[in-house]
Amino acid sequence: MEITVAIISKDDRYTLEKCVVSFNKAVALLKSNQNVNRIRKILVTPKYKKFSNLEIFTDKGNGKINAINDLFKKINSDYTVLIDGDTLIDQNLFNNIVNYIIKNDLSIATGKILPLNSRDTLYGFWAWELFDANANRLRRNQEKLRINGILNHSNKFFPASGYIMAIRNRDYMPIKSSIIEDSEISKNFFNRGFMIGYDETSICYVKFPTNLADIIKQKKRTIGGNIKEDIKGKGEEKISKRNFAQEIIDGIIPTIMYVRSIKEFFYLILLLLFRLYIWIYLFIYLKVLRNNLKWETVKSSKL
Repeated sequence: MEITVAIISKDDRYTLEKCVVSFNKAVALLKSNQNVNRIRKILVTPKYKKFSNLEIFTDKGNGKINAINDLFKKINSDYTVLIDGDTLIDQNLFNNIVNYIIKNDLSIATGKILPLNSRDTLYGFWAWELFDANANRLRRNQEKLRINGILNHSNKFFPASGYIMAIRNRDYMPIKSSIIEDSEISKNFFNRGFMIGYDETSICYVKFPTNLADIIKQKKRTIGGNIKEDIKGKGEEKISKRNFAQEIIDGIIPTIMYVRSIKEFFYLILLLLFRLYIWIYLFIYLKVLRNNLKWETVKSSKL
């Protein structure tokens, strides 16, 4: 069994090496051209000698989805683990998540995402609410449905995370261009009858943005990308039903139960108001005014 690990990175020139040192085995790196020389210099230093067999793939500048599609055309391994450049991982993650795919006869699986931020701060608490109380919980519930054999297109769909995603290579098919590649890859598999697995032992650590401007940039991509895809997807089968009302229905009780103090309850109220604002703003920006989304770098989420 051969595993390819691909670090998907664009502007993470100052943090990518921190991600690389999380590994204890050879990896394949998908990297945009402007940072290749920097990474090559890092990898030949004595500190990183064990990565001398790391191969660098450079994309053609046609977007992240097309770069991933090109990568799958070049690799010959049995499985590929895609991780974001802004991550830190446990050294056992690769074997854990691939073994989970093999054990459960899956074609795609994701892991547990935890923030590095302290939940004592406002934005740190938001991070723990969004990642742990919501995303991890929803994936855990979806996994229970899959294990019990009742996960289907009538159930609520929740995609694999772009931070950590393992794929059985023979089942990968090229994905259409999108600003939300994790959702598009997940929907591609799901629409072909492949269930998305979730392994809680495969843990990936990320840094949530530490200022409001960067949080808005990030949510414009993740939430706005889903709204945009729903607009483009009219007339097609749509399994993503992400909206603010659905967030409240699915998550209000678990979200409140996650609170530990009066201060955190105040933080939660601010988070709910922010989510309402961003949904209304993006609905008007994308559906009413018909504007397009642009990729914006979120600097404060760098490690």
